[in-house]
Amino acid sequence: MRSQRIRASYTIDLELPEEERWREVIKREKTIARSLIKEALDMFKPFPKAFRKPLKILYRIAGGRYLGEIRAWSNGIGVREEDLLLTQCSYEFSHFQRSDGVIGQTIKKGGTFLQSLRKKVMGCTSGIKHVKGHGMVHLRSLDWPLKNGVKATRIFRFVDGDREFIAVSLVGMVGVLSGMVPGAYSASINYAEPDTDPDITALGPLFLLRETLEKCDTYESAVYMLKHSPVSTHVFFTVCGSKAGQACTIERGKKKASIRKYRDETHVQGNHYINRPFSHLNSKIQIEEDCISIFDDSTARVERMKEELIAFTPANTLHSFGSILRKYPIRNEGTIHQIAFRPKTGDLCVWGVTQS
Repeated sequence: MRSQRIRASYTIDLELPEEERWREVIKREKTIARSLIKEALDMFKPFPKAFRKPLKILYRIAGGRYLGEIRAWSNGIGVREEDLLLTQCSYEFSHFQRSDGVIGQTIKKGGTFLQSLRKKVMGCTSGIKHVKGHGMVHLRSLDWPLKNGVKATRIFRFVDGDREFIAVSLVGMVGVLSGMVPGAYSASINYAEPDTDPDITALGPLFLLRETLEKCDTYESAVYMLKHSPVSTHVFFTVCGSKAGQACTIERGKKKASIRKYRDETHVQGNHYINRPFSHLNSKIQIEEDCISIFDDSTARVERMKEELIAFTPANTLHSFGSILRKYPIRNEGTIHQIAFRPKTGDLCVWGVTQS
């Protein structure tokens, strides 16, 4: 595996109509975006096409966000709007196969369209530490089974007048997996195991994080919004503030939430639950048929991140934190890109991970 520094960035003007915001990105990146979306759609290839148009209608009725942006990408890269929407909601739809709800049980018994996702669960590791000379530093490793993910990784600077937030994302993706409001906070999403089917009428985690970055100017308001807003399914939100000790992970269900705050020398999150009322769900991911236990994989990544953060000797540059992220199993065969955020100064470093 090789890491390469990613510097390519675009400015997205939120004062423009939604259909125009991504025009320059689509013009320059439509080839790789189309390849990425096609790859993501292959994961849902057996998904009944008859359900895709009703999905689009239901999304609109439920007040779906950023429809103009989704339509612009659809037209720009030549992918049907309902197919593109499916990829935007791939996090939620991966939860149907893994849930204990009515649809989840049906899928498990019938071995139908989402069965192939069993070995393709998003991982991710996040770690936070207060470091002398840097302040609070937020590290994030994104694991996702997309071969085109490295080539598609870009830095997007969303501006609305004098206000700005930054997202590290993939071309063609409207929601946000990792982002930062300079001078205030950074936030990232980790996969969390569900126990019930997603509520597809509620806001998906990637869209909720984007709305938070758009609306919340402080660490406290971001934590409040991520904790209390309706969300479609289970997810971990890790938030890092600009002041010493400002860090937490919000363990979310559709209606319940629990916050684990920064208390020790480090704060690390993988893909297993720590707090009640969700910790009982770890039993679901300790034994997995035909694939590695998600629980064992997650705990191994968390322990290594803790060890590396504790032992790390800070250098003057944020780039030096990449040495932590390069350690196995933090960086693994599913890693697409890795990030170091420094919220106080608004700096970030992004590395794409190429499998070799």
